[in-house]
Amino acid sequence: MLAEVLANDIAEFNATFGTAHQVRHNDSLIEIISNPGVDTVVFTKEDPNSDSFKMVCTISRPGIPRHGDFRTSNGHVVSTGNFVGKPEPGNLPMTVEKFSEFILKPYLFPLQ
Repeated sequence: MLAEVLANDIAEFNATFGTAHQVRHNDSLIEIISNPGVDTVVFTKEDPNSDSFKMVCTISRPGIPRHGDFRTSNGHVVSTGNFVGKPEPGNLPMTVEKFSEFILKPYLFPLQ
């Protein structure tokens, strides 16, 4: 479900601002890649049967890349710690749609 929501949000962004990003995914990996491929957001599952995953957002500009550990539960995403970067996720569960906004907004609009 997360891959589909992220892909839809990226498609909406591309429709509005031009094709600037692409999404690739399989059972254990979701990649959001900027054109020309400099900045990325990567979600990886070390165990495909687990609800836990890692998020790493690389950036080409100065600053600290965002990264952290999350898990899905009952249609929500929860931070499980080790988060670095701003904004921070907090400790309340987020809907998948809210999580997508939390991840993508600073990635797609870094200066706002």
